[in-house]
Amino acid sequence: MLTLFYGKLRTPQMDADGTFTWFLKAQAFRFWATMKKPASLLIIGALGEGKTVLSKFVLKNLNKEKQKNLMIIYFFLFRSGR
Repeated sequence: MLTLFYGKLRTPQMDADGTFTWFLKAQAFRFWATMKKPASLLIIGALGEGKTVLSKFVLKNLNKEKQKNLMIIYFFLFRSGR
């Protein structure tokens, strides 16, 4: 599983034109997206950093690529007390 710490990749200036396109160009994401065998991608970040919106963007773009034999499974976890 490849883990990306979203808060370390994102900067506030990136949220204007081309919102989240920077993520699709990130070396770690490209590595994961072009793997030949099944792999998981775990995105970790603090509350309110935009992980859900980022995930929606990534899913939309992966679906656009319409790769043969592409299966996307996603879920969101929340842990209280942190």
